[in-house]
Amino acid sequence: MYKYRLLKKLNRTLCFVLLLFFVFFAIFPVFLVFINSFKSSLDLNTYPPRILADFTLDNYKHLAEDNPRFMASLKNSVIITGGALILTLLIAFPAAFVFSRHKSRYLKFPALFLMIVRMFPPIVITIPLYPILRSLGMIDKHFTLIIINTAFSISLAVFMMKAFIDDIPVELEEAAMLEGCTKWKSFVKITLPLAGAGITAIAIFVAIGVWNEYTFAYIFSMRRAITAPVVITTIESDVMGINYGALFASCVLHLLPMLILIIVIHKYLVKGMATGAIK
Repeated sequence: MYKYRLLKKLNRTLCFVLLLFFVFFAIFPVFLVFINSFKSSLDLNTYPPRILADFTLDNYKHLAEDNPRFMASLKNSVIITGGALILTLLIAFPAAFVFSRHKSRYLKFPALFLMIVRMFPPIVITIPLYPILRSLGMIDKHFTLIIINTAFSISLAVFMMKAFIDDIPVELEEAAMLEGCTKWKSFVKITLPLAGAGITAIAIFVAIGVWNEYTFAYIFSMRRAITAPVVITTIESDVMGINYGALFASCVLHLLPMLILIIVIHKYLVKGMATGAIK
């Protein structure tokens, strides 16, 4: 009995150490970017490199002065990500509800189409799509990037949402309809609240995917709708070479909105999962 407890304790300790190692392995690059964004150019080029150095905000100051379009690109990223996220959720939830609750052979073709769209690399679509959009005057517009990102996000969102709706007992909706609710009311008052955890999880996946998307933004935008990932790759060099300080600062500013979103939404994700389990 004593040996069993000792082995169990040793196993837990080993799992904790491995988990701690993988967490450190994942977080350390982000921590390094954050720390380097507050270093001077001299400290960044010091060899051997030092993790801790004198604190300075010069990198952020130079980024704002020398690369003014970066802040505009962050605004564009917010607009495009928010628009694509809202549109994706508005389409994905009803579509997933239909796939989950209605069994028909005619639904196999839309499901197959969504899977095929997901399998295509973005660059395969952009090559024939570019001359069409250019002839229609839709290049370098927020609306164009919102629609394209939505089209590529919708398949993942639908199938993820379907998995969450499948776990919601259909008897709850039938019981609500027996009490006098219409099918629409049972959908809004029963299915929608219980699928809150799924909506939150999908919102995180879609938002991160659209926020970091590079190919569409690079090809279909030039000035007015250009996003932050594209501008980060164009951070200019200075007389000492590549301006790593401004580059690190831009990466931090690009990371913060998604980090804040995940922190804010995460509690609703946990709360929604707990509420669904209780109900």
